[in-house]
Amino acid sequence: MLGDAELRHADLVLTSSPSARHLFRARFRLVGSQLAARRYVLIAPRLKTMDNGNACYVDHALRVRCDGEGPQPEISPFGHFVVANVSGHMLSRLVVEHEYTNCRVRVQPRTAANPKEIVPVQDLSPEERANNLADDYQQVEQLRSLLSSQGLERGKGERDIAYAVRLGKALANGYKYDVEATDAHLANLPPMIFKLRCGDCSAFNAGFVFALHAFGIPARISLGFKYGKAVKQACGSVVAPHAQAEFFAEGIGWIPCDATLGLKRLGHDPSSVLSFVQWRPAALSLAEAEEQAQLMAALPADPVAESKLLSKELQEALGKPYVATKDLAVAFARARGLEQDVAVAVVRQVVQLSGICGGEEKQSDESAAVSVEDFVRSWAAIELGKFKELGVGAGLTASSKAGVKMYEGGPYSGEPLDVKKLKENMMVQDDIERVMGHLGKSELEKVDWCTMWPYGVFLVSYEFEEKALP
Repeated sequence: MLGDAELRHADLVLTSSPSARHLFRARFRLVGSQLAARRYVLIAPRLKTMDNGNACYVDHALRVRCDGEGPQPEISPFGHFVVANVSGHMLSRLVVEHEYTNCRVRVQPRTAANPKEIVPVQDLSPEERANNLADDYQQVEQLRSLLSSQGLERGKGERDIAYAVRLGKALANGYKYDVEATDAHLANLPPMIFKLRCGDCSAFNAGFVFALHAFGIPARISLGFKYGKAVKQACGSVVAPHAQAEFFAEGIGWIPCDATLGLKRLGHDPSSVLSFVQWRPAALSLAEAEEQAQLMAALPADPVAESKLLSKELQEALGKPYVATKDLAVAFARARGLEQDVAVAVVRQVVQLSGICGGEEKQSDESAAVSVEDFVRSWAAIELGKFKELGVGAGLTASSKAGVKMYEGGPYSGEPLDVKKLKENMMVQDDIERVMGHLGKSELEKVDWCTMWPYGVFLVSYEFEEKALP
């Protein structure tokens, strides 16, 4: 870990260098007495790579296939995921493969870095900023107050990375790992770790991420698997579900880290002994949600569907593409059925988090003009980024639990599927009881998953292989 002086003042950069080529294979077994459905729609996430802001992976090859000879799944590639139409008779031969070049990622002084390994800093769009700073505006104030009462508020002029490290290190002092405490607070994790001082990896990293949001630092929760020889030795499983975090430090970029039981290092150091693969962030970006709507028709309460209706209503009410924020707040209140003071607070939050007005002075100026379309898209990005139970949701969001998601129904043929006609399958890691037992979960007996879900339940088994770099 860098020293305090370096964190406060040094010219720091993010570096990334290829470390290993890793391959995951997932196979599927339908459990219980239920027969296979005639058709399934399978969704597998693409890893974020260097090209779109994740320095941990140079590339990612995603393959959905069947072993041996015979019919193969019909594949429809999207930008953020892959969709496959799978027949029920293919299940016993079905394989999903994720192959990627894993990188060692570090934060270091520019003078010590290999210039060829320095990761260029990407600018965040207004939508990205809004999505990765999102929270309910009232909950933000409560979380700031809670953190301040514990001496964990951000200091005036404190650098992004210096505050993130100070906050993360504080989670090592007087906190304990407790899976069952997290289970009791799944819908409201962000403040839990600071109130109860206990939780699992989800609670530690959710608290860390939303504390950073509260003090103006973009951050996101990473959902995926820990894997390697150390995991196998500890709990007898190839993989273990895990949550980590990333935060965006101005002038440096997206920094991966793990706040569980306190931040001990910055970066990503993969090996066959122990590594982490991020299937995806916990929250959908607006671009991901819009692409998912091409696969599954957005429900009326979905932010993508709501944003289209809101854009139409605001354009009709205001009659021009750019308006003062005070006029926007009046129209927004009417469109959303809100009290005026609430609408003003929401508009102010959207403008501040997205930066669509420019500098801080303009953000507080009610006469400053903003683009109605930029406002609506930033509002939708915030709605998507607000905390929800991790890994719960439709399609791409749910794929974070197993690296794949399946539904009975379909096939997908280029037009959005009706979500109401799809039957969601439960995806369970084959040896999850061993993992939870290792983590201190009290119920160690085999679970009859079929009694917990109305449709098909798949046990997913994983194989891991390390390859030489090309």
